[in-house]
Amino acid sequence: MRLPNGQEDYYLSRELYSVAALTDETGTIVEAATYDTYGKVAVYDGMAQAVEESPVGNPYYFTGRRLDLLPLAGGLKQAYHCRARACDPGNGQFMQRDPAGYLGELDLYLYARACPSVLTDPLGLCPACGGDNSYLPETPKHVRCFSPDGFLACLEDRRAESDHLACAQMWHLIRKKCDEDLDDKIARCKKRCDRWFDPCDSPTANASCRAGCDALSVGYAFCRAAELGGLAGCDAVYAATLIGCEAGATETFQADSCPEGYVPAEELNRWWQ
Repeated sequence: MRLPNGQEDYYLSRELYSVAALTDETGTIVEAATYDTYGKVAVYDGMAQAVEESPVGNPYYFTGRRLDLLPLAGGLKQAYHCRARACDPGNGQFMQRDPAGYLGELDLYLYARACPSVLTDPLGLCPACGGDNSYLPETPKHVRCFSPDGFLACLEDRRAESDHLACAQMWHLIRKKCDEDLDDKIARCKKRCDRWFDPCDSPTANASCRAGCDALSVGYAFCRAAELGGLAGCDAVYAATLIGCEAGATETFQADSCPEGYVPAEELNRWWQ
């Protein structure tokens, strides 16, 4: 495009058609631009020095709209010309009410339905109004798929995970039953002590008998050791059967569905339920 500087410059655009940079005929960058969420632009010259205005007279920036610089007491205010009205990128709103009224949004000053990274509103008539007044840039669809071998490997890993969990739960229950049996054994032992040695008539003998019952509590350590040994066995079996399917098991395709022979990633959960 021939700009006010009189030379042919070429636009480099990014998503939503926003201008990223301009180059001359040799491919040298003569201007670059960065944006915040709603398009407030920072302009740089060919030496990457920040400047307030385009060094080559470029008027187009965020979403390809013309940028107007309005002189205010504190400096220049940026405003994008969106045909029906102007947008203030500083606060992310239009500067005038929506000409469509409440047909589009309850907020008459809302820009792009507060989704400036996805929607644009080049005519200032609200993306929700439909028709040719707004558009959503086409975004290619992507789908994540398992290769046939990868799907089977992940299925086996899910089975290994389930077996490992069941094994651990079994040993937790064994530990709990062991502790409960020991609690019951100690309680019955103390009842016998009370029956054989009356706490009032023979307190010393009763206390000595009960102390012997308390000595049985060393069995709790046995219960815990048995649980830890069982859990270690669970871990060993799990480590031996785990394939590690996640490493390269899935691929992402730019398509609506998986290629023939591939399995959608979400199928793994459905198969295992």
